[in-house]
Amino acid sequence: MPRVLARLLLLALVLSLLPATASLAASPELDFDSDRLNDEILSGVPAHDVTDDPIRDADAPPSTDFAEPLGADASFAQTSCPLSFFPADPDDSSFFIGVTPYEDIAPRLCAAATSPRVDVQVAGHTVEGREMVFVDVTAPWSAEDAAANDALETLLVEDPEAARELFDNGGYDDYRPHITITGNIHGNEYEGLDGTLDFVEYIAAADGDDPITENVDNLTPEEIAALPTVDEVLSSYIISILPSSNPDGRVNGVRQNSNGFDLNRDHVTGSQPETRVMRDLITETTPVLFIDIHGYVGPGGLIEPCTPPHNFAYEYDLYLPNAYANALSMEQEAFRRTTILDGTGETESYLPYRDDDQGWDDWPPIFTGMYAIYHGGSGHTVEIPMSPRSGSLTPEERALRVAVNTEYARAAIDGTILEGMASRDDLLADQIEWNVRGVTGADQRNEDLLDNAFPHFDALDLWETDYPDAYVLPVGAGQESDAAAARLVDFLLTQDVIITQLTHPTTIGGTTYPTGSWVVPMAQTKRALAQTLLDIGQDITPRGIVAMYDISGWSMSDLWGATVDRIASDPLLDIGQPVDDTPVRGRVVAGDAVAYAFPIRDASDVAVLHQLQDEGVEVQRAADGRVLVAPSARPLLLEIVETTDITFTPLTTLPEDRTELEPFVVGTNLSGPDLYVISDVLGFDVLPVGTDTINGTDPDVSLDDVDVLYLDGSLRSVTPEGYTALGAWMDAGGGVVAYGTAVDTLSAAGLETPTRNTVSRSTNGTINVSQAADSEVMPDRPAEDVTFVYGPSFFTELPADYEVVQTVLEGSADGVMRAGHWASLTTYPQAETIGRPITVAAELADGERVVVTGADTMFRDMVKGLDKDLVDWLIWADGGAATTDDLGDPFVQPTTPTDPGEPTDPGEPTDPGEPTDPGETDVERIAGESRVATAIALSVASFPEGADTVVVATANDYPDALTAGPLAGLSDGPVLLSPGDTVPGEVLAEIDRLSPTEIIVAGGTAVMSEAAEAQLAELATVLRLAGDTRFGTAVAVSAHFAEPGGTLVVATGESFADALAGGVLAGRRDAPVLLVQTDGVPDVTASEIQRLAPSDVIVMGGTAAVTDAVVDQVAELAGVTPRRIAGADRYETAALTATELGSAEVAFIATAGTFADALAAVPVAVIEDGVLLLVDVDRVPETVSTVLADLTPPRITVLGGTSAVSQEVVDALG
Repeated sequence: MPRVLARLLLLALVLSLLPATASLAASPELDFDSDRLNDEILSGVPAHDVTDDPIRDADAPPSTDFAEPLGADASFAQTSCPLSFFPADPDDSSFFIGVTPYEDIAPRLCAAATSPRVDVQVAGHTVEGREMVFVDVTAPWSAEDAAANDALETLLVEDPEAARELFDNGGYDDYRPHITITGNIHGNEYEGLDGTLDFVEYIAAADGDDPITENVDNLTPEEIAALPTVDEVLSSYIISILPSSNPDGRVNGVRQNSNGFDLNRDHVTGSQPETRVMRDLITETTPVLFIDIHGYVGPGGLIEPCTPPHNFAYEYDLYLPNAYANALSMEQEAFRRTTILDGTGETESYLPYRDDDQGWDDWPPIFTGMYAIYHGGSGHTVEIPMSPRSGSLTPEERALRVAVNTEYARAAIDGTILEGMASRDDLLADQIEWNVRGVTGADQRNEDLLDNAFPHFDALDLWETDYPDAYVLPVGAGQESDAAAARLVDFLLTQDVIITQLTHPTTIGGTTYPTGSWVVPMAQTKRALAQTLLDIGQDITPRGIVAMYDISGWSMSDLWGATVDRIASDPLLDIGQPVDDTPVRGRVVAGDAVAYAFPIRDASDVAVLHQLQDEGVEVQRAADGRVLVAPSARPLLLEIVETTDITFTPLTTLPEDRTELEPFVVGTNLSGPDLYVISDVLGFDVLPVGTDTINGTDPDVSLDDVDVLYLDGSLRSVTPEGYTALGAWMDAGGGVVAYGTAVDTLSAAGLETPTRNTVSRSTNGTINVSQAADSEVMPDRPAEDVTFVYGPSFFTELPADYEVVQTVLEGSADGVMRAGHWASLTTYPQAETIGRPITVAAELADGERVVVTGADTMFRDMVKGLDKDLVDWLIWADGGAATTDDLGDPFVQPTTPTDPGEPTDPGEPTDPGEPTDPGETDVERIAGESRVATAIALSVASFPEGADTVVVATANDYPDALTAGPLAGLSDGPVLLSPGDTVPGEVLAEIDRLSPTEIIVAGGTAVMSEAAEAQLAELATVLRLAGDTRFGTAVAVSAHFAEPGGTLVVATGESFADALAGGVLAGRRDAPVLLVQTDGVPDVTASEIQRLAPSDVIVMGGTAAVTDAVVDQVAELAGVTPRRIAGADRYETAALTATELGSAEVAFIATAGTFADALAAVPVAVIEDGVLLLVDVDRVPETVSTVLADLTPPRITVLGGTSAVSQEVVDALG
């Protein structure tokens, strides 16, 4: 039967049923099976614990069998429709419900996309591989008009103050903002998809002057005529639709995706691919109105906004009036429609904000509709009314419910569009104002809604936050996990949060942060989102909150394993370089090694451990928790660091207390997200263990197949024989990690266990804990930390063998919670819990190892920073054997790689004399036996932990190294010098120690041969920046990193004296150095000056170096008047350059007689906020003494041996 005819017959059947169902309408069935109002939830069971019985038959073929697209020849309109067709799946749960099966989505949308109003694309893919289809509906327009609209949308985010000025002057009159609609995020809440498909098909076929609402029930002719037309709406908006956010769940008839995740709880983390598609859609469309269509709450349906508490970072005074107006519009649209009126017997929806006090809140950033609000629009969850899933329904009753729900979804869409048309300018103005408040750091104004300024808004609705000036994620020694920090930075970047990276050590808020640290300035458009994710949160308990729907405390700062510092107040202006991704920071530190060590601080560390074990590498564990790796694995480690942020540190002696670290199998009763974390995220070899396994009746798994048990909750229906078997398995060496009520299972098995003390299942959030010093269970941990709880257990009356591992400390508001909600205060007083253990452990009489905890270390893959806790518990419970064995032959760092020939001496050597005598303590000397060796010595001293980028330039002349120095500094790497034919062995050894991911060769093959490049390519990826001449090479370097509109430093390419200090000046101003001739500007340089269009040009040296005629030529090319830095001699020119910079953390002192030592100092001075000054071999010029007295740098570093800078000079400087 043709599908269209079938749909018409179904509709006819439904309509024919309406009069016969009056009794149903008069007394509708309360079938709560919804996003939040399940009977189980109302009785206190958290939503993520409510299971849905799948409609898909357990004996059906797996849904993955139908997730592979059909061949290209099956695609509709192959040249125009990008969607794939999928095979028919006879067990798709949609057939039972009577809604659109997945296989029909692409054909319907491809047919609709033949209309010029409809564009369809693949937005992403599900876990099983199905396409997630994205639809844009708008009036046809030219590519130029679409691009102009995109530019206005970008301006809203990147420069909202300019956008507001443009808006005020009519510049946004033709702008089309987005209304964004998503549906079916819960796979068994079906009709959101059907409603959106019906809407798209109506728009595709409608005439331009047709009303935007296909349903015009109970409207007068005048009201119909007043409705916006299709053309009017589509000329005013882009309507963006994701019809099904969870195709896998829809096919299988379950709420969750195929990894067991409730996707409407995942927006704070973005763990799942489907969530990331939704997040990206919202971020890219920045909708002014957003609805996410769910079900089923009962006959009236539900439309947000929400009850308190409201998220603290929202600009609620901008959101609520628009959201409430839109809710009323959707409600009005729904209850003028005959199908809804007759099918439900209701005349209004449940609007939580209007109709309730607490319990349906928008506090956590986990729900799709709530997440959309952070982007400055009005976000809603909409719940369609009547569940069609019950097996007791007749086909006719089910068809009626589907019709009612689909019409309700259409009403929500239509009502939102009508409100958008009625309030377009107000919606857009409020979105711009939201963004302007962000970039200007303005105060929130939510209190403006108090004192009857807005209906129903009272003191309990008022929630705000204290915005800091910035957050900083340090790198290196001050960072708990570089990998976790990079992941958090990447997560923020995907959501348009602006992040900069420090290009040199910088003091912020009284702390000096190293180069490479990440800064999140809070004067930005997405400050609400950044604050929600990075702030520690609030303990809402004292505010009198009684009923919360879901989580109440979260924090990427506390729970992602990254050190995040809050900078309350610091004038952060243009600090750091904006970034759009994070570089890989992994490295193998050079040096002799009897083992390589790394700590487990992140899931990526655990993945590396498993990789090493899978490769057969011998690993041990030190008493401080570090993993010790056999030196023979060094080649593998070098591969690993190319894609990870792990640092492998060489050890010259093995720690005394070590244990073997063998792979082990974890048996567990986990399911859903927790199972995903322990198996997919942490990569453990996992076997399912349940009651049948314990009882010995499981045909597939026995206790003998597992090494460690992780039990989540007590096991039911275990027989006495099963408990005996569990005890015997533990006596034989089996270890257990028991979460919550799982301790009862251990007690029933005959083990001594502590007393478990429970609190309300609704209590959740972060808590402060103290951690036992010198604990073998959680080694090398800070004395205090943070963990996460959800319906937690705490422990008292510990048996003698138990030690306390983690203890509850006082929270942020004199209670237990650091951030979150302590429920049922009267029943469960907080004071009784402070000081109680939350994690305990024991090695019992027969060697059984047990960890018992009330902390939830896997919650929804949201608490990534607690992965290390779980891993520590499992490793300890496994009980690796103590060992004194070494890890094989040590690795000896070669002093000279196998390299043909001895290194050549390129020019005048700098005899170090006695370089080890630094004079006064604040003056040091760094020197080598040659200019090449001095550069190496400076690199060793300045980059002890390696560098991602190394610049190599010829040692025989100055220009290439000079112009590449700022690039090296801005890339946080050194300049190393080499003669042109081959790279000396000591240079290769230093590069190997630095372990860079990129080597930049400055200069052409005339100064750095292809053979030399080939040597370097064995160590890292090589990029050559070169021109035909030194002038061209300077341009190539500039083009590689310099952006237009900044500073430009110009120096002569024919003499080094005045040019040297210009490299430091350029690097500290993020500027390039371009070279000119004494009497002219080379053509290649002229073109680069024009590209750069600098706002400031600094010429190094007097007219003897760069003539006035050349300066005039530069001025004409740049469009600005250059200024000179020129002294009476090279010493004064360098001193004046230092004065121009105005501050110095370090002063580098080099001889003025040759260029070599000074060149290597340029990038280090850039990175360390330093200056470069020149002296004679035996004299400190007066100008240098003066500038040192003015700048008072804390450190002075002399470069070169005593033949370059005498000890008398060092003494004078000290």
